[in-house]
Amino acid sequence: MPESSSSSPSATVRLAIDGMHCAACAARIERVTGRLPGVSAAAVSLPAKEGAFAFDPRMVDPAAIQKAIEEAGFSATPIEEADPDEELRRQDAREAARVGELSLRAALAWVFAGPLLVVAMGPMVGLPALVDPHGSPQAATVLQFALALATAWVCRAVYRDGLQALLRRAPTMDSLVALGTGAAFLHSVGTVPAVWRGEATAHDLYFESAATVLAMIALGRALESRAMRQAAEAVRGLLRLAPEEASLVAPDGSERRVPVRLVVPGVQVRVRPGERLPVDGTVAGGEAHVDESMLTGESRPVRRAPGDKVFTGTIALDGSLLISATHVGRETLLARVAAFVAQAQATKAPIAALADRISAVFVPAVLGIALLTALVWFALAPAVEALRHAVAVLVIACPCAMGLATPTAILVGSGRGARLGVLFKSGAAMERLAAATDIVLDKTGTLTEGRMQVLTVLPVAHLEASELLALAAAVERGSEHPVARAIAAAGHSALEAEAFQAFPGRGVAGSVAGKRVLVGSRRLLLENEVVPSPEAEAEAARLEATGATVVFVAVAKRFAGLVAVGDALRPEAPAAVATFRALGFAVHLLSGDTSRVAWAVAGQLGIDSVQAEVLPDGKAAWVQALRESGRRPVMVGDGINDAPALAAAWVGVAMGSGQDIAVQAGDVVLVRGTLTALGEAVVLARATMRHVRQNLFWAFAFNTMGIPLAAGVVEPFLGWSLSPMFAGAAMAASSLLVVGNALRLRWVPLSDRGQRPERGQIWK
Repeated sequence: MPESSSSSPSATVRLAIDGMHCAACAARIERVTGRLPGVSAAAVSLPAKEGAFAFDPRMVDPAAIQKAIEEAGFSATPIEEADPDEELRRQDAREAARVGELSLRAALAWVFAGPLLVVAMGPMVGLPALVDPHGSPQAATVLQFALALATAWVCRAVYRDGLQALLRRAPTMDSLVALGTGAAFLHSVGTVPAVWRGEATAHDLYFESAATVLAMIALGRALESRAMRQAAEAVRGLLRLAPEEASLVAPDGSERRVPVRLVVPGVQVRVRPGERLPVDGTVAGGEAHVDESMLTGESRPVRRAPGDKVFTGTIALDGSLLISATHVGRETLLARVAAFVAQAQATKAPIAALADRISAVFVPAVLGIALLTALVWFALAPAVEALRHAVAVLVIACPCAMGLATPTAILVGSGRGARLGVLFKSGAAMERLAAATDIVLDKTGTLTEGRMQVLTVLPVAHLEASELLALAAAVERGSEHPVARAIAAAGHSALEAEAFQAFPGRGVAGSVAGKRVLVGSRRLLLENEVVPSPEAEAEAARLEATGATVVFVAVAKRFAGLVAVGDALRPEAPAAVATFRALGFAVHLLSGDTSRVAWAVAGQLGIDSVQAEVLPDGKAAWVQALRESGRRPVMVGDGINDAPALAAAWVGVAMGSGQDIAVQAGDVVLVRGTLTALGEAVVLARATMRHVRQNLFWAFAFNTMGIPLAAGVVEPFLGWSLSPMFAGAAMAASSLLVVGNALRLRWVPLSDRGQRPERGQIWK
């Protein structure tokens, strides 16, 4: 596939593609479009029935890409960009129509194939023989012919698509079925006169085999389409959470219900108890507990008050909220989550290339094996035996299960991840996370809360902690230093400071209720002839060893106590790091903070590998060096300074609470912004890849074991053989097994919650 230069303009077109039935179909479309001048990338998703094509507009246009696909024997229509709700409705309607069409086709096929099976095979189970070699077999053979012809007409798309692909010298699974069942049908038609003359028996007719194979395939595809639609429900389910209407609040306070598409950023909407939020925004008035579980995976409602951010699709449980809209429609977090999931489901994991490469050569190889089988058996047995074995080989070898093996597991895995608040941006990201060896953690905002706050207040005996904090806060309100802001925010008091003074590098002073208050370093107190107690000095040293900043407070020239300020650890950080270790990861701390603070945090979490005082480009270089040493590091961060390292890592994981640029640079996004979600993401990724490998094994196992059996390799020795009818059943069963195994990912336990193992036990 041609590579586009970095200077070439690039555009992308998405096309809905109909007529694909297996991985060989998708691979052919990718090859055909990839050969067009100017097409730099082609990615076709069999489950989604669509493709994305990157191209240079100066060399090729979307119409040419569409024409190339149609000339390859498929239909292609542009997918227009629309509002998420409108696109959801179109996709729903398209998929529902496809499921309905395939279900109707399967039902009709069995309406004809079922009676045919009874007519032909009834005597084997004790039913009266309708084809009597000693009587008049005309009526029964004509009935078989009519029922088989009706079944073939219902399933005519198999012949149309399969023979067209064969004529284009790009055979697909439909080509195998068309050749096999077509040969059985034509042989039976040619044998009917011999049956009438008494020169052949009913056992020489294969009408029921051809019809049953077609009906089996029709039923398998109908069940697959239903299962695939069920697997893709994650995206549709997310988008359905967005309300269609909103209560718009006018400047005069009046309200009116309007469609959500008419809401624009900057306006205000009202959400009452029990309603879902129609927009992303900031709470401008009111308070309520909000259920955000559908978006973040966190089951506990969170309290939202003025100034807090809220998101589309979440539910206000017990209060009314006035929300100032910031993002609507496609720009909401809910819509972006759905877009990420859809993108992950449409892209291929590297492991899928194995199935694609095999499928591309598998069909021609099967045609050769079927021809060889027919020639060998023709030399050893009657022609009818040669035909039976060749047809069975063609039918059982259909590579449908191979094409479903990887995308169905990725589809279900990424959908479940979205429900848990974990976004995999691609199938490749999921595969790489499953194979990672190291986790590299940023400190600020990842392991810690990312903001300065009061950690400890230690007053002297004659003061309460609240009194000490209120006095310190009254003075610190005059300073813009981060430590001062943290103390001012924590000290809820109406006290005001007068005669404010700032001493750069040492602290501040002011008069509160007639008393002079000093807040700052030990040096500031000593300069003002205030000596901290030895016990206070020892406690300050201990707190500083944990990475905290310690502030000394004096009131009226007497030492009053200590206030420790710092960036507190996230509550889940210790358990998360323990989980990473239990999952087999080497854990590293990579921070731009000072060595003292970084090592203090690492000591609290039991992290032995620390790189401190590292600039953003240095972080990326360190991660790259780790990769060059043969490791596969996962970089976890939330800030702008983490973006280069996220891009350089084997897998970049962005905290959803972080900066947009970090979220864009990450391969995986933790929407709820907690490290525990990363452990669940790892377990889910490993489970998904395990199911992919299981699917590939079973897909190959069916063909590997089935083809020799169908070809009659062991029949001369053991008497085992496989008729075309049972070959069709086995082929359909392999596809259903693959889809069913992928759907099991919905219930794979990811943590120790609920019905999970005992607390502390890690599922592997």
